Amino acid sequence: LNAHVAGHCDVTDPASLDAVFADIAKHWGKLDFLVHAIAFSDKDELTGRYVETTRDNFLRTMDISVFSFTTIAKRAEPLMTDGGSLLTLTYYGAEKVMPHYNV
Repeated sequence: LNAHVAGHCDVTDPASLDAVFADIAKHWGKLDFLVHAIAFSDKDELTGRYVETTRDNFLRTMDISVFSFTTIAKRAEPLMTDGGSLLTLTYYGAEKVMPHYNV
């Protein structure tokens, strides 16, 4: 990628997010756009019946796949000094029934 900034980021860990955005600020000073393309669910919970989904996995899935957009947008905003764009992507299953896809 020839990227100036590349590294690990755990979107469930505020310190990890802070470190990533500190690196962005250090290298570029600002941010023009952000693309959110992240999703997660425990693969063992993607089989069986939906009503058997555990609360813990459901909440973790929503935290990582959905709320992480809010947490990264909050950190990106101060770096978007000239305005900017936030883009989040979704899964095809949001538009079409996917057999046996539970969470």
